[in-house]
Amino acid sequence: MPAFRAHTHHHHHHAGAAAAKNATHQVYAPGFTHVVNLEARDIVQMPPAGMNVTRLVLCANYDAARPDTSCAMGSRCKFVHADTRRAQKHAIHVNYAWRKVEAVTYERMAGGQTLEVAPPNSKVATDVMDSSMVLKTKALQSKRRPLSHCAHFYFNRACNLGAECQFVHAVFIDPAARAFQLAPAPIQLGRVDHRDAVKRMEARR
Repeated sequence: MPAFRAHTHHHHHHAGAAAAKNATHQVYAPGFTHVVNLEARDIVQMPPAGMNVTRLVLCANYDAARPDTSCAMGSRCKFVHADTRRAQKHAIHVNYAWRKVEAVTYERMAGGQTLEVAPPNSKVATDVMDSSMVLKTKALQSKRRPLSHCAHFYFNRACNLGAECQFVHAVFIDPAARAFQLAPAPIQLGRVDHRDAVKRMEARR
């Protein structure tokens, strides 16, 4: 199961107890398809501290209309119990290892463009790839050049901004990948031309 972390945002213009009430928690939906922004007042129960939970995920069984009976684990549940009716949510991108490009479930950019992409926080492009090997984001619409890999997608293997991100979310292919396996941690070994890998895959067909 993915091991990336959720984030908590606070509105700092409030102080003390008022700030706590206005805290917004970013919690993953079951299946890691979306991030749900929850206000503190809508959270009924967080995972017990002793469980050392590294990511906050909504309980798939909890129903705010039946709070006492919907989740059999009750107070021992390692997932978040919350009323999501007022919550805002948006789709995210998880950096999975895909067996083939056709298996990618996220929308990808149209092919035909050669993209030179720099590592996060670098101005030197080291990767070359066809645009079809990149998930659809707002990277090409941004003014940043060279294009840059998204640090969250690249290192944490998940970007909570999804298609709204202004950086590159490159597709990682591993024919031996398991279902929902995350892409490996990146290692920069000089200039990498991902088009060669695509050509090799096409040659095997």
